[in-house]
Amino acid sequence: MFGTLHRGIPRFGLKCGVQSRSAHDVISIVAERLCDSLFVLVIRYCIEENLVQDGVFAAMQDKRLATVLGLIHQQPWQPWTVAELCSRAGLSKTVLSEKFAALIGSSPIEYLSAWRLQIAAQWLKEPNMTIERVAERCGYDSVSAFSKAFKRCFKVSPGTFRRISE
Repeated sequence: MFGTLHRGIPRFGLKCGVQSRSAHDVISIVAERLCDSLFVLVIRYCIEENLVQDGVFAAMQDKRLATVLGLIHQQPWQPWTVAELCSRAGLSKTVLSEKFAALIGSSPIEYLSAWRLQIAAQWLKEPNMTIERVAERCGYDSVSAFSKAFKRCFKVSPGTFRRISE
């Protein structure tokens, strides 16, 4: 059975637009997509069954908070202020701050900073990205300001984080 399936993989890959790949590569791509789909289905199920009471997924159920989170996630390097996020979402500063604190456990700006630092951590794993370049891309005026914020979040300096991640 698997021999037949394995021989059909290259044809399947060609039909899916994956050209000049080995059967192993196609299987890996298909498995990755299946895992992505399964993850989405599990999250969707948890949300629909009200199993998620707090955190980002719970906040995404509120249309206005979803707008704010979408802005933060899609454009993290914008110089967002609470006032601008409120304006875009049609919320008062008080309501936005209270909802964020209740569901996510932080202020919108703290969440934005943490999101930027999560992205920075991924960039630090790339060998061609210097700490200076990461700091600049994250919107920090200096490497020392970036390093302080990074250490506060991850409990290690960016340089140590990079060495540990190798």
